[in-house]
Amino acid sequence: MIHIFGLVYFNAQGQMADSVFTSLEEALDQPEYVKELYLKDKRLDGIHEAILQFKHLKVLDLEGNSISVIPSWLTELQYLQNLNLGRNKIADLPDFLWMMSNLKALGLNQNKLNYLSKKIGRLKQLEYLDISNNKIQKIPCQIGKLRNLIF
Repeated sequence: MIHIFGLVYFNAQGQMADSVFTSLEEALDQPEYVKELYLKDKRLDGIHEAILQFKHLKVLDLEGNSISVIPSWLTELQYLQNLNLGRNKIADLPDFLWMMSNLKALGLNQNKLNYLSKKIGRLKQLEYLDISNNKIQKIPCQIGKLRNLIF
């Protein structure tokens, strides 16, 4: 199941699900339980390396911050399926991003991107891709290799 960015899941009692966190500080208190981390609109200018403590992280939502660089250690999050970096200041996508083969959803909308690498074809599990509101003028034909992508 794909989680749509921006949604937070609640249990039957109306409480946030145990594995879902909206604060890095709270998540660091229980790193072994963190599966979803929503740090949307937190005025972050970078991605804190403490996130590596969340070995079972599946969803990382960093939308609406001031992030300009994607750190290489992000590839160590081997269970990460959903990465939302929309509404940041990212101008370049590093090559290691295309090695994150478990990604099912990638949000890159409203950044400063000028191009999309041909290497995007490596993300075979990708079902959702948002590159809207960037300066990308040409979509590489390798995007056709993404058989799971829903348009």
